[in-house]
Amino acid sequence: MRSKITYLFMILILFLNLCGCAKSAQSNENTQYIGIHTDYPVVTSLEDMRKVSTYILVGHFNGEYETWNMARNPENLSEEDEKNRVEGRLYQFEVEKVLRGDVTEKTVAVNFTYSKAVESIVSNAEIDEEGNITKEATESKTYNYTVQDPLFIEPSTTDTYILFLLKNSQQNNYYGAIEPFRIRLEGDKAVLETNLTSGKTAQETVTMEDGQVFVVNMDVPTIEDFISGQNAEEIMDLLTR
Repeated sequence: MRSKITYLFMILILFLNLCGCAKSAQSNENTQYIGIHTDYPVVTSLEDMRKVSTYILVGHFNGEYETWNMARNPENLSEEDEKNRVEGRLYQFEVEKVLRGDVTEKTVAVNFTYSKAVESIVSNAEIDEEGNITKEATESKTYNYTVQDPLFIEPSTTDTYILFLLKNSQQNNYYGAIEPFRIRLEGDKAVLETNLTSGKTAQETVTMEDGQVFVVNMDVPTIEDFISGQNAEEIMDLLTR
């Protein structure tokens, strides 16, 4: 079971991965192609989703959210990191049923990672196919921009959800215990809400004011959809056993 400290550590690691990969991008005239490796912990069964979750809640999102910087000051985790930004959205979730855990609040804040800051350096250095610098740079320029998290999906305000969560006690909010961490209920059927089943590499193109273009490719793991189409009530019964 993953702790709050692990959660914060993972955030920082993901952010560093973004920045590190961006700096080693390959360029082509005014376009730079950036490959970002993401390392999301995933599960491939309903039982595994249940095992890693301290809280399993049923309810709906009311559409309200606040933004915050998930990147923390390493010296004081109660403070945000002024040099880095990982934007989270704290969506208000109205609890209708508690399947696991001790939750008495009628409404809780559930965090979704929305975007991450990236720093890219464009220079006239020459790099061979293996990534070795063959000619040192004499000119360089640093660019800062943000990319949307490849797993972000705006939650519906009209459907009921089953959420598999852990709690960040320091920030007093909840977050996904694993990926995937939410099941959307459409009538009597369940839908696994995740981008992990798409089998596609997430891509985002960012154009800077001076015309510099960054094409950011973010690889994500791929899993089979092990939930969609199943009966919603049967799933809830399995989770309460």
